[in-house]
Amino acid sequence: IYASMVYALNQSPEHIIREFSLPDKSMHFKALLYKINESEFIVLLSDTTDFISMHNALNKSEKQLRAIFKNIPVGIELYNTEGRLIEINKKNLEIFGVDNMADIIGSSIYSQLPLPENCKKEIRNGKGFDFKGQYDFSKVLYPTKRTGGFELISTAVPIYDDHKNLIYHLLINIDNTEKRLANSRIRDFENLFSAIADFAKLGYCKWNPMTHEGFAIAQWYKNIGEEPGSPIETAIHNHTHYHPEDRKELNDIIPRIMRGELRHVRRQSRIITQNNEIRWIHQHIMLTSFNPENNDVELIAVNIDITEQKETEFQLISSKERAEELDKMKSAFLANMSHEIRTPLNAIVGFSNLLSETSDSDERKQYISIIQKNNDLLLQLISDVLDLSSIEGRSLEFVRENIDLAALCSEILYSFSMKNDKNLKLETRLEAPSLMVMTDRYRITQVITNLLNNALKFTDSGSITIGLRTIHNDVEISVEDTGRGIAPDQIGSIFERFVKLNNFIPGTGLGLSICKNIIEQMNGKIYVSSEPGLGSRFYFTLPLLLCKEEKKKNPENGTLSQLKRVEFSGFKRRKILIAEDIESNFILIKTILRKEYDLVRANNGIEAVNLYRSERPDLILMDIKMPEMDGLEATTEIRKSDLQIPIVALTAFAYESDKQLAMDAGCNEHLSKPVKSTLLKDTIRQLLRKKPVEQ
Repeated sequence: IYASMVYALNQSPEHIIREFSLPDKSMHFKALLYKINESEFIVLLSDTTDFISMHNALNKSEKQLRAIFKNIPVGIELYNTEGRLIEINKKNLEIFGVDNMADIIGSSIYSQLPLPENCKKEIRNGKGFDFKGQYDFSKVLYPTKRTGGFELISTAVPIYDDHKNLIYHLLINIDNTEKRLANSRIRDFENLFSAIADFAKLGYCKWNPMTHEGFAIAQWYKNIGEEPGSPIETAIHNHTHYHPEDRKELNDIIPRIMRGELRHVRRQSRIITQNNEIRWIHQHIMLTSFNPENNDVELIAVNIDITEQKETEFQLISSKERAEELDKMKSAFLANMSHEIRTPLNAIVGFSNLLSETSDSDERKQYISIIQKNNDLLLQLISDVLDLSSIEGRSLEFVRENIDLAALCSEILYSFSMKNDKNLKLETRLEAPSLMVMTDRYRITQVITNLLNNALKFTDSGSITIGLRTIHNDVEISVEDTGRGIAPDQIGSIFERFVKLNNFIPGTGLGLSICKNIIEQMNGKIYVSSEPGLGSRFYFTLPLLLCKEEKKKNPENGTLSQLKRVEFSGFKRRKILIAEDIESNFILIKTILRKEYDLVRANNGIEAVNLYRSERPDLILMDIKMPEMDGLEATTEIRKSDLQIPIVALTAFAYESDKQLAMDAGCNEHLSKPVKSTLLKDTIRQLLRKKPVEQ
């Protein structure tokens, strides 16, 4: 700044004046740079901050005053000391019927207005007056479009300067015919303001802490838990309903304001309601006037109920923390999944390569057994991830059918016994030998199997028991073990996704979460009780839905969806049509079946229908997803002419709803890929068992 001033001074022989401010506008200066000679200068620096602030404040006040003068709903006239009109507002022009302000500016209050002589006398004496009477337009000497007269209410106020010299006469005029309308508008405004305050839960208070005068609207009292109309100072000083932790700072506000330490206060406080609920308010206290010598201290307090906003804020914070926690858990899950998938893949790939390098039959059996176990483990991992995807997408489907829960529990335990290599005691505790209910067989089996697998992982000795009983209108199924148990601090998170209590035991950490979601979507609840070292008991309850009576139909009159297991007989080598578009899948099926059956392949649904007609196979293995025509359409087409040929849906669509679609299209059985060779062979043998051989 000085450099620019020196440069400017070099262009002038004497002096130069510049004004400048600090970059943050906090201070303003005026500088006089006076040149003594070529190398010496005198700099006079004046702090004009207060002057600039005062100037800005005056400008602001003048603008505010102008706005009030222009828009106030009463007539205003301003006269000089000689009684000449120098300023008038728009409302006053309307009252007196004047279109052009220039027609009336300069008018004399003494000669051109029909005011009573006593009023004019008071003005000449520098005093004010109050006048209420008839104003007669026939006596005015200025142009007006109004005629007749009206009742005028007029007040004159003399205005003096700081030295008590008269400088203006101010007249305030009201057309009394508009008074009722004005009052009505005021009431409407008050009602509107009250409605807005109630809707927005916005409170307003104006108070003088020295005179204890002021007023507050009802909502201000409500927001701080006080009764509307009670003394303001009581509400301000006592803070009866404020949270104890907020009171100390509140108690310091008024004393600090009176000491001149504060002008604005913004804070959030908690209010305890009569029902001991916590509500939040935002408060803004402003000091608008501070002249304690004249008892003139004015405070404006605004408060607003922000309880809903705070609740949303807390929910967002909680959701953010939960999302961050889930993100960490998901990252850990993905790392664990990478390990869990690579572990069985390593065994599958490794022992598959070793199979080709050994001729020892015992070694080959051992390798095949290891590969099969790891195949099962990998398939379970993939199933868990797919189930998680369905649960998150809320796309789980349930197909209810009549089943015997007691028999199902026994079947699951029997198949589970094949995995029992720890010599654990496996048993059932059934309330009755049979319990027929309507439920989803696949999902119930999935949940019980998951619970049994967990029990097997964490139980080294003792027993695992499946329990079944009815409780009032619910059925309860439990899996109880004598294993390691669960620590009390871990039970609360046991059903959450990606939670693993032991990272050294194989698993995704999804099984129990999937169980919980399945049971809850079936309108049930799942629980756990456990003691470290003594074992755990997982159990779930479902609404008890007893079986509906099924109507028996003549098979000849039944629908295609009722063709379940058709019995056949015969001895001759049979022909099987395999509808499969994936080469590797066909080679696998061919390898499993070629020693026992003649095989014919179709690459799509259209070929399957044509080959069925030309080859007349004894059984069809039908893939569902194929080009040109899918398996469901092909099955429907074949069933139009043949209700007897066994058709097995062999597909990667593994959900119960997919099975139902296949059955509705006319399939006798549904097997999901990857399929075990023993299950495939057993299914084919059963369907072909009684079919007579054509000679």
